[in-house]
Amino acid sequence: IMSSYILDLIARMQNDSYRPCESKKGGVFESEKTISWTATEEAKQINDLKYLAELYSILETEINHEIRRLTYSILGNLLKNTPDLMATDLLIQSLPKEKDNMTKVWMLNSLEEIYKPATLDLKPIFILNKHRNWHVRCSSYLALTNTEIKNENYLITLLDNIDKIDDIKYIVRSLGYIGTNKSVELLISYLKHKSQNIRYESLNTLPTIMLREGYTYEEIKKKTNVSDNYLDIRKERLKTLSRP
Repeated sequence: IMSSYILDLIARMQNDSYRPCESKKGGVFESEKTISWTATEEAKQINDLKYLAELYSILETEINHEIRRLTYSILGNLLKNTPDLMATDLLIQSLPKEKDNMTKVWMLNSLEEIYKPATLDLKPIFILNKHRNWHVRCSSYLALTNTEIKNENYLITLLDNIDKIDDIKYIVRSLGYIGTNKSVELLISYLKHKSQNIRYESLNTLPTIMLREGYTYEEIKKKTNVSDNYLDIRKERLKTLSRP
């Protein structure tokens, strides 16, 4: 008999009622007191590949979109914690089969967090860069980070030929994780962009890349006007802000 742990975990992730020991205070709903919050935190820790069989079984038969999304989320956590090449490849190759756009987004959000060696075929992710749904497109840019394949030149070329202004922010964010000196001048030019979102994203991204590339604080401040304290915090988080 197959373990029902994953189904039980998904049911708890969907349960927004308070845990038995918790109560509402002051009429304010506190999500961290819920069963779903605890279960979501539990799902982030899952690391045993024995659960792959049950995850696959659910994905083969389940038609409910929310359950499928949560299943992919758990699968993503598992592969982030315990890398498995075949399972990651299956996740990537499943992208075209999912018709629900939000399910694709959840899959891409998982793939963003999973390291992808050069042996994997990322074509299904690249194809989604042209998807008509902006949320799918923008999640697909971020899924091209955290890989052995150097996608920086590709993302810069996308920016050079972009016709969808709302996408720029997410491509810039993607470059923040993988960008090198090649991206610096382009991002400096975006600091004067007419869109406030793009200016902000570029200002948020540029110091990270420049720190990673060994620029001095003085050089970075000259281009971005950020403070020493900002750069100190950014430097401490550099490993988290770089993929891989």
